[in-house]
Amino acid sequence: MCVLACNINVRCGDQASFDLLAAGYSAFVLPIDPDFQPALSIDVSVNDKGTGWSMSCENTAITCIDRYDLIYEFEKFITERVQLMRANLFFVHGAALSIADRCVVISGKSGCGKSSLAWFMTHNGFEYLSDELSPVNPDFLHVEPYPHALCMKNEPLTEPVLPESTLFTEGTIHVPAFELPARAVEQACPLSFLVFIDKGRHGQDLAWGRIGGAESAARLYSNGLNHLSHHGDGLPVVASIGSRVPSYLMSGGTVEERAQVVKSLFN
Repeated sequence: MCVLACNINVRCGDQASFDLLAAGYSAFVLPIDPDFQPALSIDVSVNDKGTGWSMSCENTAITCIDRYDLIYEFEKFITERVQLMRANLFFVHGAALSIADRCVVISGKSGCGKSSLAWFMTHNGFEYLSDELSPVNPDFLHVEPYPHALCMKNEPLTEPVLPESTLFTEGTIHVPAFELPARAVEQACPLSFLVFIDKGRHGQDLAWGRIGGAESAARLYSNGLNHLSHHGDGLPVVASIGSRVPSYLMSGGTVEERAQVVKSLFN
Protein backbone atom coordinates (compact mmCIF):
# COMPACT_ATOMS: atom_id res chain seq x y z
CA MET A 1 0.00 0.00 0.00
CA CYS A 2 1.01 3.64 -0.47
CA VAL A 3 0.07 6.18 2.20
CA LEU A 4 0.98 9.83 1.56
CA ALA A 5 3.69 8.74 -0.91
CA CYS A 6 5.14 6.29 1.65
CA ASN A 7 5.31 2.65 0.51
CA ILE A 8 4.19 0.21 3.21
CA ASN A 9 4.19 -3.57 2.99
CA VAL A 10 1.50 -5.28 5.10
CA ARG A 11 1.68 -9.06 5.50
CA CYS A 12 -1.44 -10.72 6.93
CA GLY A 13 -1.22 -14.25 8.28
CA ASP A 14 -4.95 -14.96 8.10
CA GLN A 15 -7.92 -14.16 5.86
CA ALA A 16 -9.91 -12.28 8.50
CA SER A 17 -7.24 -9.63 9.13
CA PHE A 18 -6.57 -9.37 5.38
CA ASP A 19 -10.25 -8.73 4.59
CA LEU A 20 -10.56 -6.22 7.42
CA LEU A 21 -7.51 -4.15 6.49
CA ALA A 22 -8.11 -4.45 2.75
CA ALA A 23 -11.59 -2.97 3.13
CA GLY A 24 -10.39 -0.26 5.49
CA TYR A 25 -7.51 0.80 3.23
CA SER A 26 -8.76 -0.13 -0.24
CA ALA A 27 -7.86 3.30 -1.64
CA PHE A 28 -4.20 2.80 -0.65
CA VAL A 29 -3.72 -0.69 -2.14
CA LEU A 30 -1.17 -0.97 -4.95
CA PRO A 31 -0.98 -3.55 -7.76
CA ILE A 32 1.53 -6.33 -7.13
CA ASP A 33 4.96 -5.17 -8.25
CA PRO A 34 8.11 -7.30 -7.85
CA ASP A 35 10.20 -4.10 -7.65
CA PHE A 36 8.13 -2.65 -4.78
CA GLN A 37 10.45 -1.12 -2.16
CA PRO A 38 8.66 -0.54 1.16
CA ALA A 39 9.77 2.10 3.64
CA LEU A 40 7.94 0.14 6.32
CA SER A 41 6.84 -3.48 6.75
CA ILE A 42 4.08 -4.61 9.12
CA ASP A 43 3.15 -8.20 10.00
CA VAL A 44 -0.29 -9.14 11.31
CA SER A 45 -0.96 -12.64 12.60
CA VAL A 46 -3.46 -14.47 14.79
CA ASN A 47 -2.43 -14.72 18.44
CA ASP A 48 -1.12 -18.05 19.74
CA LYS A 49 -4.39 -18.67 21.59
CA GLY A 50 -6.40 -18.13 18.41
CA THR A 51 -8.17 -15.00 19.68
CA GLY A 52 -7.22 -11.55 18.47
CA TRP A 53 -4.10 -10.57 16.57
CA SER A 54 -0.48 -9.57 17.01
CA MET A 55 0.89 -6.69 14.95
CA SER A 56 4.64 -6.24 14.65
CA CYS A 57 7.05 -3.90 12.91
CA GLU A 58 10.79 -3.82 13.51
CA ASN A 59 11.15 -3.94 17.31
CA THR A 60 7.55 -3.00 18.07
CA ALA A 61 4.89 -5.60 18.90
CA ILE A 62 1.24 -4.79 19.65
CA THR A 63 -1.51 -7.15 20.83
CA CYS A 64 -5.02 -6.55 19.49
CA ILE A 65 -7.90 -8.26 21.26
CA ASP A 66 -10.64 -7.77 18.63
CA ARG A 67 -11.43 -6.18 15.24
CA TYR A 68 -11.94 -2.74 16.75
CA ASP A 69 -8.57 -2.99 18.48
CA LEU A 70 -6.80 -4.13 15.30
CA ILE A 71 -8.15 -1.27 13.20
CA TYR A 72 -7.42 1.27 15.95
CA GLU A 73 -3.85 0.11 16.56
CA PHE A 74 -3.09 -0.26 12.84
CA GLU A 75 -4.40 3.23 12.12
CA LYS A 76 -2.50 4.72 15.05
CA PHE A 77 0.75 2.99 14.06
CA ILE A 78 0.47 4.00 10.40
CA THR A 79 -0.34 7.59 11.32
CA GLU A 80 2.58 7.94 13.72
CA ARG A 81 5.11 6.46 11.29
CA VAL A 82 3.90 8.41 8.27
CA GLN A 83 4.04 11.64 10.27
CA LEU A 84 7.73 10.98 10.82
CA MET A 85 8.33 10.19 7.15
CA ARG A 86 6.31 13.22 5.97
CA ALA A 87 7.40 15.75 8.58
CA ASN A 88 6.93 18.57 6.04
CA LEU A 89 3.16 18.20 6.43
CA PHE A 90 1.05 19.57 9.28
CA PHE A 91 -1.45 16.90 10.31
CA VAL A 92 -4.85 18.21 11.39
CA HIS A 93 -7.53 16.16 13.14
CA GLY A 94 -10.26 16.90 10.63
CA ALA A 95 -12.28 15.75 7.64
CA ALA A 96 -11.32 16.95 4.18
CA LEU A 97 -13.66 17.15 1.21
CA SER A 98 -13.47 18.89 -2.13
CA ILE A 99 -15.65 20.24 -4.87
CA ALA A 100 -14.42 21.63 -8.19
CA ASP A 101 -10.82 20.95 -7.08
CA ARG A 102 -11.16 23.15 -4.00
CA CYS A 103 -10.90 21.68 -0.52
CA VAL A 104 -12.44 22.37 2.88
CA VAL A 105 -11.04 20.96 6.13
CA ILE A 106 -13.64 20.45 8.85
CA SER A 107 -11.93 20.20 12.22
CA GLY A 108 -13.03 19.71 15.81
CA LYS A 109 -12.76 17.51 18.85
CA SER A 110 -13.74 13.85 18.72
CA GLY A 111 -17.50 13.42 18.74
CA CYS A 112 -18.34 16.80 17.19
CA GLY A 113 -19.83 15.20 14.08
CA LYS A 114 -17.03 15.48 11.49
CA SER A 115 -17.46 11.98 10.07
CA SER A 116 -21.26 12.13 9.96
CA LEU A 117 -21.00 15.43 8.11
CA ALA A 118 -18.41 13.98 5.72
CA TRP A 119 -20.66 10.95 5.07
CA PHE A 120 -23.59 13.23 4.22
CA MET A 121 -21.51 15.57 2.05
CA THR A 122 -20.10 12.73 -0.08
CA HIS A 123 -23.71 12.08 -1.10
CA ASN A 124 -24.25 15.72 -1.96
CA GLY A 125 -21.63 16.62 -4.53
CA PHE A 126 -18.39 16.53 -2.54
CA GLU A 127 -15.40 14.28 -3.20
CA TYR A 128 -13.67 12.47 -0.37
CA LEU A 129 -10.14 13.08 0.91
CA SER A 130 -10.52 12.01 4.54
CA ASP A 131 -12.93 11.91 7.46
CA GLU A 132 -10.50 12.57 10.33
CA LEU A 133 -6.89 13.11 9.20
CA SER A 134 -6.03 16.07 6.99
CA PRO A 135 -2.33 16.46 6.11
CA VAL A 136 -1.76 20.08 5.08
CA ASN A 137 1.28 21.25 3.14
CA PRO A 138 1.86 24.64 4.81
CA ASP A 139 4.06 25.95 1.99
CA PHE A 140 1.54 25.48 -0.81
CA LEU A 141 -1.68 25.26 1.27
CA HIS A 142 -2.57 21.92 -0.28
CA VAL A 143 -4.28 19.02 1.49
CA GLU A 144 -3.02 15.51 0.79
CA PRO A 145 -5.68 12.76 0.51
CA TYR A 146 -5.97 10.19 3.26
CA PRO A 147 -9.04 8.20 2.11
CA HIS A 148 -9.25 5.32 4.57
CA ALA A 149 -12.67 3.82 5.23
CA LEU A 150 -14.99 6.51 6.56
CA CYS A 151 -15.43 5.80 10.28
CA MET A 152 -18.45 6.66 12.43
CA LYS A 153 -19.29 5.79 16.00
CA ASN A 154 -23.04 5.52 15.37
CA GLU A 155 -25.30 4.81 12.42
CA PRO A 156 -26.61 7.93 10.63
CA LEU A 157 -29.99 9.12 11.89
CA THR A 158 -31.08 10.15 8.38
CA GLU A 159 -30.55 9.10 4.77
CA PRO A 160 -28.44 7.83 3.12
CA VAL A 161 -28.42 4.32 4.58
CA LEU A 162 -25.18 2.39 5.05
CA PRO A 163 -24.13 -0.07 2.30
CA GLU A 164 -24.11 -3.83 2.91
CA SER A 165 -20.31 -3.96 2.87
CA THR A 166 -20.09 -1.65 5.91
CA LEU A 167 -17.77 -3.06 8.59
CA PHE A 168 -19.15 -3.12 12.11
CA THR A 169 -16.61 -3.57 14.90
CA GLU A 170 -17.09 -3.62 18.65
CA GLY A 171 -17.04 0.18 18.80
CA THR A 172 -17.01 1.70 15.32
CA ILE A 173 -18.62 1.62 11.86
CA HIS A 174 -16.43 1.69 8.74
CA VAL A 175 -17.64 2.42 5.20
CA PRO A 176 -15.01 1.41 2.59
CA ALA A 177 -13.92 4.26 0.34
CA PHE A 178 -15.06 2.37 -2.77
CA GLU A 179 -18.65 2.47 -1.43
CA LEU A 180 -18.80 6.26 -1.36
CA PRO A 181 -20.78 7.77 -4.26
CA ALA A 182 -18.06 10.34 -4.93
CA ARG A 183 -14.58 9.25 -5.91
CA ALA A 184 -11.73 9.25 -3.42
CA VAL A 185 -9.40 12.07 -4.44
CA GLU A 186 -5.94 10.89 -5.47
CA GLN A 187 -4.07 14.18 -5.77
CA ALA A 188 -3.37 17.04 -3.36
CA CYS A 189 -6.09 19.69 -3.40
CA PRO A 190 -5.83 23.44 -2.70
CA LEU A 191 -7.16 24.38 0.74
CA SER A 192 -9.88 27.02 0.32
CA PHE A 193 -11.59 27.05 3.74
CA LEU A 194 -11.26 25.88 7.32
CA VAL A 195 -14.42 25.07 9.28
CA PHE A 196 -14.18 24.40 13.01
CA ILE A 197 -17.04 22.66 14.81
CA ASP A 198 -17.65 23.54 18.45
CA LYS A 199 -19.83 20.89 20.08
CA GLY A 200 -20.61 23.07 23.10
CA ARG A 201 -24.05 23.92 21.64
CA HIS A 202 -24.91 20.39 20.54
CA GLY A 203 -28.65 19.98 19.94
CA GLN A 204 -29.32 23.72 19.65
CA ASP A 205 -29.99 25.84 16.57
CA LEU A 206 -27.21 26.29 14.05
CA ALA A 207 -24.84 29.18 14.64
CA TRP A 208 -21.89 29.99 12.44
CA GLY A 209 -19.69 32.82 11.32
CA ARG A 210 -16.23 33.81 10.17
CA ILE A 211 -13.38 33.98 12.69
CA GLY A 212 -10.07 35.81 12.59
CA GLY A 213 -6.62 34.43 11.89
CA ALA A 214 -5.57 34.35 15.56
CA GLU A 215 -8.55 32.23 16.64
CA SER A 216 -8.14 30.02 13.58
CA ALA A 217 -4.48 29.43 14.47
CA ALA A 218 -5.37 28.60 18.08
CA ARG A 219 -7.98 26.07 17.00
CA LEU A 220 -5.61 24.58 14.43
CA TYR A 221 -2.96 24.16 17.10
CA SER A 222 -5.46 22.52 19.43
CA ASN A 223 -6.43 20.04 16.70
CA GLY A 224 -2.93 19.46 15.30
CA LEU A 225 -1.08 16.16 15.68
CA ASN A 226 2.59 16.75 14.89
CA HIS A 227 3.51 20.17 16.27
CA LEU A 228 6.98 19.10 17.37
CA SER A 229 7.96 18.16 13.80
CA HIS A 230 7.88 21.83 12.87
CA HIS A 231 9.93 24.89 13.75
CA GLY A 232 8.82 26.69 16.89
CA ASP A 233 6.73 23.70 18.01
CA GLY A 234 4.36 24.37 15.13
CA LEU A 235 3.29 27.86 16.21
CA PRO A 236 4.62 29.63 13.05
CA VAL A 237 2.91 26.99 10.89
CA VAL A 238 -0.57 27.40 12.38
CA ALA A 239 -0.18 31.19 12.43
CA SER A 240 0.67 31.14 8.73
CA ILE A 241 -2.20 28.85 7.78
CA GLY A 242 -4.70 30.71 9.97
CA SER A 243 -3.79 34.07 8.43
CA ARG A 244 -3.95 32.82 4.82
CA VAL A 245 -7.06 30.63 4.79
CA PRO A 246 -10.61 31.94 5.44
CA SER A 247 -11.90 30.25 8.61
CA TYR A 248 -15.35 29.71 10.10
CA LEU A 249 -16.76 28.48 13.43
CA MET A 250 -19.91 26.37 13.48
CA SER A 251 -22.01 24.93 16.32
CA GLY A 252 -25.41 23.35 16.78
CA GLY A 253 -27.71 22.52 13.87
CA THR A 254 -28.47 19.32 11.98
CA VAL A 255 -26.07 17.57 9.63
CA GLU A 256 -28.15 18.81 6.69
CA GLU A 257 -27.91 22.42 7.89
CA ARG A 258 -24.19 22.16 8.46
CA ALA A 259 -23.64 20.69 4.99
CA GLN A 260 -25.65 23.50 3.42
CA VAL A 261 -23.49 26.11 5.13
CA VAL A 262 -20.26 24.45 4.00
CA LYS A 263 -21.56 24.17 0.44
CA SER A 264 -22.51 27.87 0.44
CA LEU A 265 -18.87 28.81 1.09
CA PHE A 266 -17.97 27.53 -2.38
CA ASN A 267 -20.58 29.64 -4.19
